[in-house]
This record gives sequence, structure tokens and C-alpha cells, in this order.
Amino acid sequence: MKKPSPSPASRASAFTLVEVLVSVSVLAIMMTIMADLMVRTQDTISRASAHATEFQEARRVMDGIGNALSQSTMDAVWAYRRSAQDASSPTGYERISDHHFILGPASELLTGGAETGQAVFFQAPLGRSENADRRRLHDLVNCCGFYVQYGSDLAIRPSFLQNGQPAVVNPERSRFRLMQYVQPAEDSILYGDSSKLGLNKLTSRTQALRWYQQDLGVNSRPLADNILALVLTPHATQTDGGRTTVVPDPQFRYDSRDFQWNGLNATNKSRRHQLPVMVGITLVAADESSYEALVHKLGEKPAGEAVRAVLAGKFARYSQLKDDIAAVQQGLAALPLHHKVLSSSVTLRGSKWISEDEL
Repeated sequence: MKKPSPSPASRASAFTLVEVLVSVSVLAIMMTIMADLMVRTQDTISRASAHATEFQEARRVMDGIGNALSQSTMDAVWAYRRSAQDASSPTGYERISDHHFILGPASELLTGGAETGQAVFFQAPLGRSENADRRRLHDLVNCCGFYVQYGSDLAIRPSFLQNGQPAVVNPERSRFRLMQYVQPAEDSILYGDSSKLGLNKLTSRTQALRWYQQDLGVNSRPLADNILALVLTPHATQTDGGRTTVVPDPQFRYDSRDFQWNGLNATNKSRRHQLPVMVGITLVAADESSYEALVHKLGEKPAGEAVRAVLAGKFARYSQLKDDIAAVQQGLAALPLHHKVLSSSVTLRGSKWISEDEL
């Protein structure tokens, strides 16, 4: 029996093979464009999220530095000044303290592994103790400090990630890290007699700095990775014509005991056993994904050396601070290394806006 042929209307409503192929091709192109758009959007979101996370950590540690510095204490008192010839006869008053606030180039204050920028060491009531019975004493005074160090992360990993297959799966990473030094209160040698330290009797700066250098590695911990430089600007009082003003130190230096090894002069006389009025804080922070890309391109050690080359010779004089920051930003961008410069300042609560001449 012969099948009936389709009507002309049925033939007109059907799709030809060419039309189907064209439709599928257009759909495939549209899906490809949409997929590419989604991938690009996801990459942009991921990069933005990573950048925000990295720099959020830098902001967090900047707040931590400011909080610790604001609590720094000198605990100075006025005592009789006695002559060397006749200790029983006082000749006046002088300010004395068992504490020490020192800020300067990291290359001078650290015994090794110093990076560009400054380091600072001081005392603050942080209440840190290894003795469980003393941890309730929240006003215990600790020796504290901040500096930048470059090195491997193996030593700061949990023990099960340091060796064997876990270390192979997670290779060691060398990074610039912001380090915090906090010495347990019971380990301080600041208050010892001459048989231990006798800080007030020393005239050797090298010997005096043992109060933090002797256990710097033991009591330091990393606060954040990819902090390339820490720049600290101390502001001190200066008296001119009977008027006291606050000015930044031209060489990023402040030492409350400088008079002991360099003798009294116009600068250290007003800083004798006193805290700086204010400290400016500048962090140069890099993004981890960007730094990882630099390591993949150059290698672990060459990447670190490339960053050091950009920072070399910078942040030695306050008058060049803006130019140094601009040069560092240009150099890091040329590597290329995504980075950010964060700046803040903190006023020290225990500082005195006075000079020795006014008393």
C-alpha cells in the first residue's frame, strides 16, 4: 500500500540539515563566549579576593604594631645626680630608667639576616609569660620588637610538614616576613645587677643590646608573609628658642640610651630615658600569587635577590622617603610584583613632650 506523501504545509514547517547545523554552530559559539566570560569573571574575582586577603593581613599587622608601640613604657623616675668624685654628695636631679627604647636600621640592630628598613625594640605591659600562674598578671612587662626577615618556612611549620612526603607535596617557601619578638617576662635581663647586665652601668652599645639579641631567634614569630620592608619614623621633641616642637628624625633613629655610649649632646639629651612622641609606620607588602609567579619565573633565591636589589639603599634618610617609596614602587612593578604601600602613625601614650633643658 502506498504511503501518503507529506503535505506542502508539513514540508514548509520542517528544518533542513543546513539550518540545524547553522543553529548548532551559533549555539556553540554563544556557549563558548559565555564560558570564556564566566572563566574571566571568576579569575578576576579570585585575583581581587586574593589581593584583598593579602593586603587585609598587612593592615592587620600594621594595627598590631601600632597597638604594641602605643603601650611602650619607659617608667622613668627622677633621682639624685651624684658626682664620680663624691658619691655621697648629690649635685642635682637626673632622669633614670631600667628600660630601653631603640629604633634604627635593621642592619645595625640585628645580628644577621637584616633586610632594608628599620627594626624597633622596647618594653610594653603585654602580660606574656611561660609560667601558667603568671598569665593572669596582664600588666607584666615584656621586651618586644618588630623587624623583617627573609627565610624558609620549614622551621615555622608543624613538625609533620617538615620532612618526608608532606614536605615534598608542600615544598618549602622562602619569603620576606614581618617578625615579632616577645620575650617572656621572667626571662628579661634588663633588671639584673652588674653580674647579669647592669644596663645603666654599661658604656658599650654592643654589650647593652644583649637584652634582646641573646634570644631573638627563640622568642620571635612571623606575623605575616610578603612584608618586603618595614619603615619606622620616630618623631622626637626639639627645643629651639625656648619653644618645643616635634620633628621626625632625619636618619630614622631613636635611642633612649644613646648618651651612655656617645656622651651627652643636643639630640640625645632630650631623648635620655624618654620615649619618642610618635612613630610613623610604613609597610611595603606584596601579593602572594604575584610573588609565587615571580618565583616560578626566576627561581626561589633569585626572586628574593631581585626584591632586595629594588630595596637596596632605600629608606636611609627621611628627606628622601617619598622619593624612595616612588622608586621602590616603580622597581617592584617592573619585576612585575603586585604590591601595596601602607602608612600610618601611632602616638606613644607614655611619651613626654618635654626636653631636658626645661627641668
